Amino acid sequence: MGIGNIFKGLFKKKEVTEEIPELPKPDVPRLDVSDLRTLRPESRLEPSVDTTRAKMDVIAAYMESLKLQYENLNARIERMEKMLQEIYIIAKR
Repeated sequence: MGIGNIFKGLFKKKEVTEEIPELPKPDVPRLDVSDLRTLRPESRLEPSVDTTRAKMDVIAAYMESLKLQYENLNARIERMEKMLQEIYIIAKR
């Protein structure tokens, strides 16, 4: 009997013979679709004018930020184009 046989027995997977019992199904009440049709429009949550205005302000600020970033990138591209033209002129000589 070698040492390998001893280690094989230690790390061998043990078989589980017990059966797992089934879990009971929870009693969930079914939602009647007719209840949804009877809801009044007033009972639904509608965004108020203040929240809509606040969201519009956030969107406007975001668009302004994007505009500034776009202008900054355009300025960088123009500078790069000028540098490339100068490099081309120097390389042509």
